[in-house]
Amino acid sequence: MSVTKNFQFDSSLRDIVCLSTDTKPTSGIPEGSFLREADTGKRHIYKDALWRLMEGWLYSPEQTAPAVIKASPGQLHGIIIETDGTNDVTAQLYDDPDSADTPMTPAIKVAGGDNFGGFLGMDVAAENGIYMALTGGTPIATVIYR
Repeated sequence: MSVTKNFQFDSSLRDIVCLSTDTKPTSGIPEGSFLREADTGKRHIYKDALWRLMEGWLYSPEQTAPAVIKASPGQLHGIIIETDGTNDVTAQLYDDPDSADTPMTPAIKVAGGDNFGGFLGMDVAAENGIYMALTGGTPIATVIYR
């Protein structure tokens, strides 16, 4: 399998999806770009001209509707949101194992034409769990947590 997605979050960072057996690209990759191995789920960050394994964080499966991300205490690191290219998407994360009761983040809105958005590096404590509300178009969201 060759690289299947090569998204632009902004003018510099890239998010790449490939298989663990694929040759990882290194030419023209900006520092801080991400790579996910589709077959293993392992995530890497590009730093000092090398793909470095990001250990310690878990990545939720791609979510397309409101979902329980973690039903016990933990830590929220971030969220990556993909739009359908037309409709705006709004996501909000809550410190709750099964409902939208205690907000951890403000509502995060990504304009449909932007295609991708989100935040990394939040590192917010989740005392009870992590629940994600997700609305708009045909959204896809991945939550990074532990």
